[in-house]
Amino acid sequence: MQSAATDWRDRAERIPNPESWQPQRKDLVFAVVRNAQVEHHALTLALFGPNIGVDASGNVLALKEDDFTALSSLASQTLELPPTGNFRNTWIISRATTCQPIERLLASTSESEVAETSVQGYNHQGEFELKRPVGDITVLPSLLQDLFGLVLKARTDYDRERRNEAVLRKVLDVVGN
Repeated sequence: MQSAATDWRDRAERIPNPESWQPQRKDLVFAVVRNAQVEHHALTLALFGPNIGVDASGNVLALKEDDFTALSSLASQTLELPPTGNFRNTWIISRATTCQPIERLLASTSESEVAETSVQGYNHQGEFELKRPVGDITVLPSLLQDLFGLVLKARTDYDRERRNEAVLRKVLDVVGN
């Protein structure tokens, strides 16, 4: 991962009184939602303009402008990838085991529409061979490797028992299904 935003999570500042923050659909840049056996439709990261992020724990964060721009730019570039032909436009990484988590990127294309690009089986081990090629692409595109590597930093110090459910519920209501 060669992004300038590699340490975005370390530079972000927690906003006090996160329950008072109200997300608006018009401000949603993108959200990544995890679908897994243990966590179905669980937020990983959502970005809202200007420079607001919500992590998997429900922390509301003020991101540095450069980090927000870098993450937003990577998410918008996914719109240029070829469709996979799979359900929910999923890029499936080859794994020895089944039931791998799926990270669903929902990138805003307008106030009322989102484009979905999902990755199943992402891990930080650098193993990105696809189970089935997408056209002539046999390895997860570097754009998706970088983006999901950065996004999953939103699960740093994540504790399922200590999440801010009120904030997460508000964000997921804005994101929808």
